[in-house]
Amino acid sequence: MANNAKQIDKDMPHIGTMVKECIEQSKHKKIAIARSIQASPISIDRYIEQKSLQCYTLFNLSKALNVNLFDIIAKCKQLENIPCADSATETLKQRITDLEKELAIYKEIVRGKIS
Repeated sequence: MANNAKQIDKDMPHIGTMVKECIEQSKHKKIAIARSIQASPISIDRYIEQKSLQCYTLFNLSKALNVNLFDIIAKCKQLENIPCADSATETLKQRITDLEKELAIYKEIVRGKIS
């Protein structure tokens, strides 16, 4: 079990590096980003150094940078083969549509027999 956890940690992308790249691409100054998330500029430097960040922090940074950091993380190579919840949702929606059609057919059959 411990070996599996070490493998997962080894494969995980460095979130701070991703945040740093987003900051550089956004052309926002660290002090402006820090103000918008009510943190100090030193906090931004610390976020950049960290391999992992809390969802709360990522959410606030996403708003400040006007970029979806969660989407960027999800598009990492390590996550490309993991099925998305959207595909499961689409499968369920299709199943509901099929069952609604089937129910409509049964209702027509029952109406025909009652009449």
